[in-house]
Amino acid sequence: MSSHIESERLSNSLAELDQLTNWERRPRGDMRVDLEPMRDLARRLGDPHNSFRIVHVAGTKGKGSTCALIEAGLVRAGFSVGRYASPHVMHITERVSIDGRPVGEERLADALGAALAAFKDARREATDGQGATWFDILTVSALLIFSLEGVEWAVLETGLGGRWDSTNIVQSDVAVITNIDLEHTEILGKTRAAIAFEKAGIIKRGATVVTLLPEADEAGAVVSARAEELGSVVRRPTVSADATIEQRNVAVAGAVLDVLGKMGVMTKGASAMSEPLEQFQQKCVAVLRPELRENKEIEHFRDSEKNGNALGEQLLDPSTIEAARLPGRLEKLAVNVTSPGDNAKVNVVLDGAHVPFNLAAVLSDLSQDEKYRAPCIAVMSIAEDKDAAGLLSTMTRHDISIIFTTAGARSHSPEQLKTIADTLGLLSIVMLDPLEAYQEALAGATESGAWVLVTGSLYLVGIIRAA
Repeated sequence: MSSHIESERLSNSLAELDQLTNWERRPRGDMRVDLEPMRDLARRLGDPHNSFRIVHVAGTKGKGSTCALIEAGLVRAGFSVGRYASPHVMHITERVSIDGRPVGEERLADALGAALAAFKDARREATDGQGATWFDILTVSALLIFSLEGVEWAVLETGLGGRWDSTNIVQSDVAVITNIDLEHTEILGKTRAAIAFEKAGIIKRGATVVTLLPEADEAGAVVSARAEELGSVVRRPTVSADATIEQRNVAVAGAVLDVLGKMGVMTKGASAMSEPLEQFQQKCVAVLRPELRENKEIEHFRDSEKNGNALGEQLLDPSTIEAARLPGRLEKLAVNVTSPGDNAKVNVVLDGAHVPFNLAAVLSDLSQDEKYRAPCIAVMSIAEDKDAAGLLSTMTRHDISIIFTTAGARSHSPEQLKTIADTLGLLSIVMLDPLEAYQEALAGATESGAWVLVTGSLYLVGIIRAA
């Protein structure tokens, strides 16, 4: 999925990381039971997560876009902001952003090198850190970068669930739960209430909770109960029943900024430039050699300058919302298609929706635009652990024909997907090569006046974007 990595050091660190025992590749249904491996690694690296304030975001869908909006609002307010996200679409550095831009390869290589060294120390000393996963090591690397860069705020997206997620060693000011639907049921639970319990695990005592889940909803009730137990206030922004995905994400991000404003966080001047790479590398060395660390408390609050205004949803103006758009999330393109004696533009949408309710929302949003009311040709790959029948059932409500393809080792068999599609009355064909499938869709759309949707997998979206 990734674009080419130019840094040899980063390539080597990632290769070393990939050789670790990888929880992500263990049988689904194995669930970690504590965060001690992550805590041990963080301790060895100077507990970097204690040097900035945090907004922590969990949920079934919309986490990435919501995080990007919160980040954009905080940057607009003049703060230096780190954002940790997963998965990436084009390049692994997308997972770690500073002020809306992915970190450089060498910076990530330095931090990964420090985290891997801490992991090896833990193995040698047989402490909890020896059980760290691929995601643990990447997560602690991100936290280290944020600390060494001196960010004031970090916006952290959970990878899976919440309670035992690698990111959950932090103490956040605001915990966000975007929504809850059935996903990863073999790990997180078979009901929305069970999944909500896992995701509500990110709520910390006294933190404010922001969610769109109504209190009467089974998942919303679980979130409310957990918040009450911890003395946390729940803030539920109001959105209309027919609100688009973007409107929902903006409502949540705006509510987070409002909460911070009510907590007394004020806008401030433009954030300082990032430090030179050499200084950053020296700090990485210092992290691994405690005797080089300055023995002083890290400044924890740097909220306001004298004449600032309270943060609030007004920071999310159209240009800030535009700046926060992520690749592969309702990404709209007009693609030139050249065929013998003809030039045509085909409307293409890239969206990595991989749970039914999200795909339903994507198709509903698009149907409000005249351009996407024509028939659709979908290029689709679905991972083995996703609800293929649910995703395809969603498509029966629209005029869609499908080209099933593959996007890596974990892809569902396209032939099996076609069998499911046949039983649902969906017209489909199989083309194993994703780029050939995409070209076939463009050619078909040129002939018929259809539009093209690439969906089901962010990995597939990454392959198409890189072509």
